[in-house]
Amino acid sequence: MNLKHLTFIRFIVATWVVIFHDWQSLRKYVRTDSPIDVFLGNGNVAVPFFFTLSGFVLAINYVDKLNNWKDIEKYIAKRLFRIYPIYFISVFFTLYFEVLNHQSSNFFKIFINVILVHSWLINSFDLIINHPSWSLSIEFFLYLIFPLLIFFFRKNRAIKINLIILAFITGIWQILCITGFIYDIPYALSWVFTFSIGIIWGLIYLKKQYNSSLLLTFIGLLLILSVSFGFVNFWNNIAIFCFGVGFFLFLVSSLQSNLSIFMSLPIFVKLGEISYSIYIIQFPVRMWFRKVLYMYNIHLSSFKDFMVFYITLCLLSLLAYEWIEKPIKRKLENVFLRQTYK
Repeated sequence: MNLKHLTFIRFIVATWVVIFHDWQSLRKYVRTDSPIDVFLGNGNVAVPFFFTLSGFVLAINYVDKLNNWKDIEKYIAKRLFRIYPIYFISVFFTLYFEVLNHQSSNFFKIFINVILVHSWLINSFDLIINHPSWSLSIEFFLYLIFPLLIFFFRKNRAIKINLIILAFITGIWQILCITGFIYDIPYALSWVFTFSIGIIWGLIYLKKQYNSSLLLTFIGLLLILSVSFGFVNFWNNIAIFCFGVGFFLFLVSSLQSNLSIFMSLPIFVKLGEISYSIYIIQFPVRMWFRKVLYMYNIHLSSFKDFMVFYITLCLLSLLAYEWIEKPIKRKLENVFLRQTYK
């Protein structure tokens, strides 16, 4: 199924995160508390956007493909081959720059980061080496439980029943967020809700495609923007936000509008393909970039600094995708999957 337009959305959201991480130095260029200031300063909402998008795409791609243990093993292997090589490199270089900056990491911290479980229990940056990888650790957990979730959700239910389940999950999560109970459970479990919302919207998409729903598209965007622009508190309304994200993904995929065709152009698909590298190597690239500026005594304004850094990040991400991420993934699949499952 052609969902190339969703690939470009990944690039937009990844860029939002990168800007968010530099926003404190960039916000002086806009009016304080203006809509653009609030929106870019709320870039942390991009992470649950990713989780919902992942659930949506995985549900569409794997709804009928995980029928036995061999299928599940192959699925997990493909997920690992997709995320791990460039992640491992990002951890290695982050550690390298930490050593140069006389920072230390103990064996336990390195070990839990290497096996991608460093954010499963608590939300703490003290245990994280490459800071953006906290969400990758959660994503890895969600990948592992996806076969169980899709087995439960993919039953041949009517769309109305799926919508009721979706509303129930959103409501429960909203209550847990408002009461604060969501923060008392293991951290990885707290993100199962947003992932599940994406899965159910993906299954609803497979059931039926609506051809004219501009009003519904507006409602989905309204839910996203109300949180993104700070009209309502993000952490208390994260369930509403993710419901809106799923709604938006469903409708953008269903309408097959000129916008989705435009976002499916090869250049935008390529940008979407490098979005994972953009997201996961941004931290070590930023450390390297600062080191270079310091070594050569280069002083740039905040805006020029960010633009040079961002362009450099995109170029390095393109190289990482073409020379590391894609060929290593292909090699691992050829060596392990074809020999094991031929």
